[in-house]
Amino acid sequence: MGIRKNLHLKHDGNSYSVLHAPYTMNKDQKLAFCNFLKSVKFPDGYASNLAKCVTADGCNLQGLKAHDCQILFQMILPVAIRGIMHKDIYEAIAELSNFFEQLCAKTLKLDVLLSMKAQIPIILCKIEKIFPPFFDVMLHLAFHLPDEAILRDPVQYGWMYPVERRLYTLKRFVRNMARPEGSITEAYVSNECLTTCSRYFDDVDTQHNREGKNREHVDLRKCDISVFQHRVDLLGASRVTYLEHDYNKMVWIYKKQLEDEGVPNVEKALEKQFSSWFKKHGEAISDDLYALACELDLRIQIFSACLVHGV
Repeated sequence: MGIRKNLHLKHDGNSYSVLHAPYTMNKDQKLAFCNFLKSVKFPDGYASNLAKCVTADGCNLQGLKAHDCQILFQMILPVAIRGIMHKDIYEAIAELSNFFEQLCAKTLKLDVLLSMKAQIPIILCKIEKIFPPFFDVMLHLAFHLPDEAILRDPVQYGWMYPVERRLYTLKRFVRNMARPEGSITEAYVSNECLTTCSRYFDDVDTQHNREGKNREHVDLRKCDISVFQHRVDLLGASRVTYLEHDYNKMVWIYKKQLEDEGVPNVEKALEKQFSSWFKKHGEAISDDLYALACELDLRIQIFSACLVHGV
């Protein structure tokens, strides 16, 4: 037919060689893509650590779950392949990713859905021209998704994941393969009884009263000074180190900042005004202020990571 001559077999003496398709990546492009995935940081619980899914050679991915594939396709892939793949390939993948991202949003607008319905045929035509071996009937189903969303409302009312999780739980209840329905019924009744009883045990840690994963360890009502009003969950093992000369360096930097802000002779002002202030407020001294008044402990604990507001 004389089309796509760049993809025709190339005659090389007594053999023929097959050229690589334009959507394939060479080793350097794969390394750049996987290194980008290693550097991506998500909020806690948003997605798995994709760096652990990169193989040892740094050129492939393995062990991705369904939710990880969704995050990878909708959020990361358009950014990761930008500058790596050809422009027309990048635009087609980015448009398809944006289509599914809008389709899976918590809120939908009718005008947006109608626009998506008009755009998806063009997007799939681009995909079919670039990836002909991978275009099958499953990709054709994307034509009907905007109409389904118009009838169904947002995706949380038709999402497959809650149903799949529930079916997975029910399948684990089966102990007698000859009577699966009876096993599920007995396990379900037992689980309901234990759940009802657990609500009467306030002192027992159960799945209904346990603290969340991103719980706040510090009660702000008990802290009078902003220094102690932090919301940080420290992760991993700690190691102890000493400030030594770094402390004196920080003191001089802070004093210089105060002088630049128009507070000259900080030490003299402190010696002159603190005694009168302490005389007026001596009875209202809190434990936090007492802790600040004590001599600084040059020993500090260092952690590898922390969570602040779940991030």
